[in-house]
Amino acid sequence: MFKMRPYEPSRDARQVYALWQSALGHLWPLPYRIFEAVTTAIPAYQQGDHFVMVSDEQIVGWVATQLKQGVATIQLGGGFTYFWQGVPINLPAAWSFFQVCGWQDNERGFDLSRDMADYATPSWVYERLRAGITVVQAVPGDADAILAFEERHFPEWLFYFQRVLRYQRYADIVVAKDARQGIVGSALVEDPRSPLYDMRWTMLLGENTGGIGTLGVAESMREQGIGLALAARVSELLWQRRLEKSYLGWMWLIDWYGKLGYKVWQE
Repeated sequence: MFKMRPYEPSRDARQVYALWQSALGHLWPLPYRIFEAVTTAIPAYQQGDHFVMVSDEQIVGWVATQLKQGVATIQLGGGFTYFWQGVPINLPAAWSFFQVCGWQDNERGFDLSRDMADYATPSWVYERLRAGITVVQAVPGDADAILAFEERHFPEWLFYFQRVLRYQRYADIVVAKDARQGIVGSALVEDPRSPLYDMRWTMLLGENTGGIGTLGVAESMREQGIGLALAARVSELLWQRRLEKSYLGWMWLIDWYGKLGYKVWQE
C-alpha cells in the first residue's frame, strides 16, 4: 500500500538521495551536497514543499516543488534554484509521462559547455565596443552601484549579487561601465573555489568546471556588443584560473555564445 506524506529532510534526505542515484544517477549523478543545496538549503524552501511516496516505510517516490499561493500557472523545472530548467531530452520516458498528464511543451532550453584549454577571445569582440565602454572586474567601490543596477534592471537576480558581495568576492563580478551612465551590464563568474559554488553536474563535467553565471545588459544598451564582451571577459577569467571547462545553464542563445566557442551539452 502506498502513502504520500510531506518530505522531512532530517528523516528522508539520505533515502531520497539514494533513490535519485538509483533512478537517475546513470545519466544525472549528483553530489549529495548539491542535492541538499537545491532541495532545502535555499531561502525559498518551506516545510511542506516536497513530498514522498512510501510503501512499508520505504520511500519509492519523491517530488520537489517550490510553492507560492495564488499562482495561475505552474511549470516543470526552473524556479529559485533547480536541477533542470525543464524535462531533459535524454529522459524521453519522463516527457511522455508529463504529456499524458496534460503538460504542454512551450519552449526548449539548452545547457552549453566549452573546453577552456584553447580559449582566446576573438579580437573583434572588444574592438566593436564604442568609445567610453569598458568591461572590467568589480572593485569594492562598485558594490552600491552593482546592487542598484540589479534592483533596477534584473530584480530577480539581485539575491545572487547580494550573496557574492556579502562574501566580498568582487573579482567574481564583471561589469560593463559607460563613461556617462556608469554600470550598464553585469555578469557573475562561477568558480569552484568559491564558497558559493553550487555547480550541479560536476560528476559529468568534471570537478574543475567553472561557468558564466547570470549575465545582463540594460535594455537601452543592448545590441551594441556589451553582452558578448561580458561573456568573453568571464571566459578569460576562467581560463586564467586554469579551469578545464566552462558551463552555461538554461540558455537559448546557442549561436551567440557559439561565437566564443560554446556548444550544446544538453537540452
